[in-house]
Amino acid sequence: MSLKYILLTISVMFYTIPLYCQNKVYCVLDKTTNQTLPFATIKFIKAQTGLYSDAYGKFTIPVNIPKDDSISISYIGYKPEYYKIEKINDSIFLNQKVEELQEIKLTNKKPKNIVFGSSKNMNLSWHIDTNQELAILMKPSNECENCYLNKINIPISKKTIISDGKNFKMIKPDFNTVFKVNIYSVENEKPSSTSLLKKPVIINSNQNSPDIISIDISSEFVKFNNRGVFISIEMIGNIDDSQKKILLPLFRFSRVKTVQTNSISFYRNVFNTNSWTPISEITTASKLKKDYNLGIELIVNKYQ
Repeated sequence: MSLKYILLTISVMFYTIPLYCQNKVYCVLDKTTNQTLPFATIKFIKAQTGLYSDAYGKFTIPVNIPKDDSISISYIGYKPEYYKIEKINDSIFLNQKVEELQEIKLTNKKPKNIVFGSSKNMNLSWHIDTNQELAILMKPSNECENCYLNKINIPISKKTIISDGKNFKMIKPDFNTVFKVNIYSVENEKPSSTSLLKKPVIINSNQNSPDIISIDISSEFVKFNNRGVFISIEMIGNIDDSQKKILLPLFRFSRVKTVQTNSISFYRNVFNTNSWTPISEITTASKLKKDYNLGIELIVNKYQ
């Protein structure tokens, strides 16, 4: 699945104000085009919780959020906005960021494709909870000058196991799940607060999705240097209310050393904390994953 295709899919979700910004429902929109922004990140500062706007940029404020709380609204490629809840208008407009152009050294020679990480031989599958984000550091073990990210390959599983108390059964249930793929720079060996993407990558997954989701990000010209980058999966969750009990897809993990990279995985709750924790320090029921890394493969263009 190419980034161009993803962005085309997202553009279908964009609607103008009169359709969806009525009846006390808040809408997140592009200030220039009036297009709605699907799955924007909404954080309530004091309550340390949050939610996402829906596929049409709509959201409502839960009744348990204090009226004196403040809210932040963010979207990749846009400047975040902050408001007191009592002063929010029904329509919330975000301004696009003006990015400084970086110097890119390209040649007439066809770039060499280098594979980092692996999307095969994954020996553990696990779900990522709603509102959770899991990131893996992809850092080349050898020098990689003039290298740019081309594709991200993410292996998934669309099966799950159920039990009747006596027997276990593998099933392939229907699901309709949305997650984001983010890329962060490295800061103190953890993901920074700055995304390296100019546009969001939003994936809608279901039983018709391929076993390996391939995302073309070559047009973003994200540099892959010796410091590496963090690739993350941010789970928005089910968008089909009938499937709340089953959270798919499962993402693949490997205990095997990632090919050509030094890697470590971190996780965080998107809304109630900004701190990243190494997956090796998990002390909950997810402890099973502590020795594993999130299975992701990078295809990198190296220009001569």
